[in-house]
Amino acid sequence: MTTRDPQPARARHTGKATAFAAASCAGALLAGCHCGTPAMKENCGSQAPAREPEILLVEMPPCRMATSGVMADDDTFNRFHAMWPRLAARIADKINPRDFMYLEGEHDKPVWMFMLEDSMTEADTDGFEIITFPGGLFAAVLADNWEKSEYERVRNGVNAWLSRQEHVVLDERDGRRVMFHFAGPHSKQMGEWNYTKVRYFVPIKVKQ
Repeated sequence: MTTRDPQPARARHTGKATAFAAASCAGALLAGCHCGTPAMKENCGSQAPAREPEILLVEMPPCRMATSGVMADDDTFNRFHAMWPRLAARIADKINPRDFMYLEGEHDKPVWMFMLEDSMTEADTDGFEIITFPGGLFAAVLADNWEKSEYERVRNGVNAWLSRQEHVVLDERDGRRVMFHFAGPHSKQMGEWNYTKVRYFVPIKVKQ
């Protein structure tokens, strides 16, 4: 298993100083067999989860996303961090988070995306590229926190759930990645009371 500590991933909502480093390790939660890292494969399925997570299937439609590209430094992270909340404030839906992260490349650098309204252009995204996100089917799961024990519980639980499915399997095609975002609530008080959650989206597809 990777030795990176997932705990700092909470920092995106407590301060920018450590947020970029946190994003790099946050995606490790469901890496397991899904990301193919040998160290995690050794532990995959080796221990039954103490409490298996509930899985919700989510069908995401194709949509327009602003993307940070691979974030190799704090400056790109901070620019995107400042941009998307400003756009989110213009959108009526304040319930569903519209930002998503995934890890890209050999060194697992984070990429941040934000789902745009149709009227928004690159003039609104401070020059960040707008892409067409293909959408697709995902198994969504909530994690209680960023602790190592929770990391293992959710990862093993998703793998166990997939192993029992008759109609769906992991989608390992190019471009299909495990995504994640902070699910809220966002208030400082809720965080101090440990009510905050993170949501992971594992790409799946219908069996052929």
